[in-house]
Amino acid sequence: YDISLGLVGSEMCIRDRIQVSEKELAPQWNFGYFNQSIRPSYSFQGLSVGTSVPLAKKAGRAKIEEDRVRKLMADQRLDQVRQQLDWEREKVEQMVRQYNNYLRGPANDLLTQATLLRDLANTQLQAGEIDFFQYIQSVDVALQNELEYLNAVHQYNQAVIDLRFLVE
Repeated sequence: YDISLGLVGSEMCIRDRIQVSEKELAPQWNFGYFNQSIRPSYSFQGLSVGTSVPLAKKAGRAKIEEDRVRKLMADQRLDQVRQQLDWEREKVEQMVRQYNNYLRGPANDLLTQATLLRDLANTQLQAGEIDFFQYIQSVDVALQNELEYLNAVHQYNQAVIDLRFLVE
């Protein structure tokens, strides 16, 4: 969500620029008091009151409108990024559930079959029922099953890492 945090900051900056631009177009009042002496025996005191009214408001209003459009675009981009991240999170959550179900069912059966196949091949080789070539074939099938199980575990772990990244 670092991307969305950057977009939120950008949106806040644009909103602040709009407020400043609107205040620049408003009339401003000035009040002041001064005490000045030219010579030590003569001091001059005064009060100053004034107002300033911007004369050319079209440029300021155009700037405000431009900032409003930028803010709208930033809001839309932020919503788009949030929706995309939510969609991505839902997709990864579904993948985690699928891999979890696979590991508890068919992948677990593969691991059990690999163990049984390896034990059976060892027993048959020692009893002389199969030759060394058939033993190697059986062990190869058992290794393929174990590799498929480990690949499923790897994919599950990767999906969990992706999910943690999207949630935090």
